[in-house]
Amino acid sequence: MLAVKCFLFLGITFLMINCNSLKKVETSNNYKIEVFKSNDNSTYLNLQTFLHENRKEKYYAVYRINNVIFSETDLNNLTINVLPGKFKIESGLIGKEWISLNDFEVKRGDSIVMSFFLKDIKDPLY
Repeated sequence: MLAVKCFLFLGITFLMINCNSLKKVETSNNYKIEVFKSNDNSTYLNLQTFLHENRKEKYYAVYRINNVIFSETDLNNLTINVLPGKFKIESGLIGKEWISLNDFEVKRGDSIVMSFFLKDIKDPLY
């Protein structure tokens, strides 16, 4: 039994050492940004979109990063390897209000998870 406990302790310790450490969380009514430090010094943007009314239900979305359009083909997160710098990042879809983050700075080694919460547009589309 002692060997099992020791093995579990070492396994959990190993996982904790190798996992990314949370550096910063920024939230607003329309988005949540979590900044982690990657272990291999790579820089990533991980984008995901949810409905504003139900923040647990993922939603298809279109993203614009510095005016380059990306879209999800399924409900997985869109993960992009990027160089450090400043970005204009937008998320939206027909019938939903677009969310825009201007001059968002990404530093070397950042692994950033951005969650967008899209609201219905107030004006009809016709």
